Amino acid sequence: MQRRAHVFFSAMLGVLAGKLLAHSIAGTYAGLLVAVVAGVVPDLDLGYRHRAALHNLLACTVLSLLAYYAGSLYSRNMGLLAAISFGSGFLGHLFLDMLTVRGVALFYPISSKRYRVARLRSNSRAANMVVELVSLLLLVVVFLSPLG
Repeated sequence: MQRRAHVFFSAMLGVLAGKLLAHSIAGTYAGLLVAVVAGVVPDLDLGYRHRAALHNLLACTVLSLLAYYAGSLYSRNMGLLAAISFGSGFLGHLFLDMLTVRGVALFYPISSKRYRVARLRSNSRAANMVVELVSLLLLVVVFLSPLG
């Protein structure tokens, strides 16, 4: 998928995490921000082993633990929110890329086998537009919901 689809999908997941964990508007915005950043981090491997080096569960775990540590410098609850928001944004990115023909190397560096659940083209305008629209709709629904 393309960057905007990743951002919208991750934003929706971050708002959900913020609403469920933070119980405040500031926490909801923090969850959104952290998840959006996490949603684009996997593509930092574009020039090196793309869809392997950072598109895996080990990278997600290590970076989510770092987010926990950074957030816990503020408070334990913020650490939990940061870790879950980061993890959900990162995993959301992996999920969207698993919808594409190339898939992702989920267990890299142990295995380079790529996993996918569909065969969409990552540059498909229609597929990206559907992901973006559904993500924005869900983002608004979750944001306005009385969760938390």
